[in-house]
Amino acid sequence: MNNDQFKRYYTDKITVRLTALFVFLTCALAMATHSYWLAWLLAADFALRAFTYFPSPVGLVTKAVRSVFPWKQQPVFAAPKKFAAGIGFVMALTLSALLFFSATIAAYSVGIILLTCALLEAAFSICVGCYVYDLVVAPLANKRNASNY
Repeated sequence: MNNDQFKRYYTDKITVRLTALFVFLTCALAMATHSYWLAWLLAADFALRAFTYFPSPVGLVTKAVRSVFPWKQQPVFAAPKKFAAGIGFVMALTLSALLFFSATIAAYSVGIILLTCALLEAAFSICVGCYVYDLVVAPLANKRNASNY
């Protein structure tokens, strides 16, 4: 497997955890200031990470911070992380809409779930979206692949 294939199918665990920390901080700031536009920017960042191979702004900041520290690379499979970013996109977009329409209780409910997921990843390397991927997407993909034989 060459370096381009490796970058497409794998990502670095430390980079993922730092990204989750920046997501946590951005989401907390958006909720504290009731900034729907900040939540929308977070949703756009999630969309770049989930649906494209272009670098996202949070990803670029994370890689800059990551390059300062000499931590060893720890590769992890990228597909569940991209799926989790897709879930994060939906949640951040929902948070943005709820903040825009001043639905404070609903916005805080969605925001707390997003904050909890980001905190679990950043602090304990527990990816909730990855567990959903393992329970829902992987079995469906395996069933589809098995029917091709």
